[in-house]
Order: sequence, then C-alpha cells, then structure tokens
Amino acid sequence: MDNLRFVNIDKNAFDIIINNKNHCIGVVEGRGDDVDFITLERFNNFFIIKSLDIDIEHIFDNQYLPIDLNSGDYVVLTQEGGYDWLDDIDRRTTLLIDDAHHFQGGPDSPRVSFYEYSVLTPDYFFYEGADNGK
Repeated sequence: MDNLRFVNIDKNAFDIIINNKNHCIGVVEGRGDDVDFITLERFNNFFIIKSLDIDIEHIFDNQYLPIDLNSGDYVVLTQEGGYDWLDDIDRRTTLLIDDAHHFQGGPDSPRVSFYEYSVLTPDYFFYEGADNGK
C-alpha cells in the first residue's frame, strides 16, 4: 500500500465520484469556482488528455480532494453528516488511484491533476483468497 488519505466530502461530491461512469476526475489547485462546463470541455479537448484517452466528467478543487495523489494511493471517502463513519458503509468507500496525471503550465499557474480510479468493495480487503493489493 502506497499512501492512505482520508477525505470528508459533501453528499453531492460523494455521489459524483461514486456514480462517475468514466472513473476519472480532475482536481485543480485553488478554488474551483472558475471551473464551469466550458472549462471542463476545454480540459477534455487538450491534446495530452486525448492522447491518454481520458474522459473527465468532473473537476474538483483541492478543497475537496488532494492535488498530489499518485498511482497506487488509496483514498477513504466519507460523506459529511455520517453519524459514525466507521460503521456507516453507505457513507464511506475506498478508492484506489489507478493512474495519476499531473500538469502545470508554468511556475505561476495552478496545478491540475487527473485521476483514474477504481471504487473498491469490501471484498477487496476481506476476501481471504484475494491478493489485497499485494
């Protein structure tokens, strides 16, 4: 296991990540208020994104997700408002970052990261015959 991060997010962000059909999201450094549909389309049309065959469905700011995740990292997502997140399985899930792509246009420009991820089920951790990430 590389790194393990715990992230507490609101219901809307939680649902977007879990239900994302492409399992690929972006994270931009700073406030994400500037990221609208037009900006999202512009990111999707970058040559590097096309060549990597990434289809980004949503871009968050780094107040929601870390900007510095790497391939092999685990992210435990919990939804805000859970009473006891350790026992509330519907409000918690684990992501495995399958691939991470980090970009920065220059020293003064914000960093942008794109993550391809897998949503892990409890079987991944508790099934005795599984390799459990080894």
